Amino acid sequence: MPRKTCFGGHSKIWSRIVWNPSFPLKFCFFMWLAVLDRLPTMDRLPFLDLDKTCKLCGQQEENISHLFFACPFTAGIWKSIREWAGLKREISTIQSSLKWLPKENRGTSWMCTWRKLCFAATLYYLWKCRNRVVF
Repeated sequence: MPRKTCFGGHSKIWSRIVWNPSFPLKFCFFMWLAVLDRLPTMDRLPFLDLDKTCKLCGQQEENISHLFFACPFTAGIWKSIREWAGLKREISTIQSSLKWLPKENRGTSWMCTWRKLCFAATLYYLWKCRNRVVF
């Protein structure tokens, strides 16, 4: 039976990773926005009449999926992070990563927390890099 939250709803699979007490609050809040698809990427700003192409690669329309995983620039960074952190699976979406990350990192050791922190920090700093290019 699914665990109940204090708001009467069911807890989300990703909530334990997103709201990890070991992470800085800015990582938690950012991942929460990303999981809920609330980041202000170019595809979510149709009222501004801006160029919708990804500013990091200039090839496709910017959305969360492209920006964090399909963009050649960010794909290269993820490859390096995966090798460095010892993650074996390919990172393709935020939701799928939050599903398999706990399965691959069972236990409470510092290494498990460190791998989750690598994922959170990479997402956060890719967004900051994108913002420096855009603004």
